[in-house]
Amino acid sequence: MKPSSPRKSATLRAMGRRRSSRYDLNGRDIVLYNETSQDLDCLVQNYVAEHRPSNATELGLVHDLAFTRCQQRRLWTLEQDLIRDYTTNTGDSEEQFKAAFVALLENPKLRNIYRHQDHLRARYQRTLHRLTTLQMLASLPKIA
Repeated sequence: MKPSSPRKSATLRAMGRRRSSRYDLNGRDIVLYNETSQDLDCLVQNYVAEHRPSNATELGLVHDLAFTRCQQRRLWTLEQDLIRDYTTNTGDSEEQFKAAFVALLENPKLRNIYRHQDHLRARYQRTLHRLTTLQMLASLPKIA
C-alpha cells in the first residue's frame, strides 16, 4: 500500500472525525447506559489504525466495520440483560433455573436478538471482505 500524501491524510482524518461524531440525524451520539461516545471514537480510531485506509472509500468501509462491531456489542449486552432478567429470580434450584432458561428460549425477543446478531455478523464479514479486496487490488501494480 502506497503512503498517502500529508494533505490527503489530513482530509481523511477530518472525514473520520466528522463521521465518527455523526451517529444520528442531529449529530448527537446515541449511547446506551453502558457506553460512552469516547468508547465509539476509540473503537473507530483502533479500526483506522489497524486497517490504514488510503482513500475515502476504504475509510467508509473501516467506519462501517467499527459501527457494526458497536451494534454487535449492544446486542450482546441486550442478550445478557434478557438472560439475567429471566434467571435472576429463579431461586437456588437448578431445575428452576433450567425452566426459566427454557421459557426465555421461547421468548420472541431472544429470537429477534439472535436474528439481528446473524445479520450483523454477515454484514461485518461482507464489509471486511470488500475492504481487504479493495486494499489488495490497490497494491497490485498498474498495467499501462
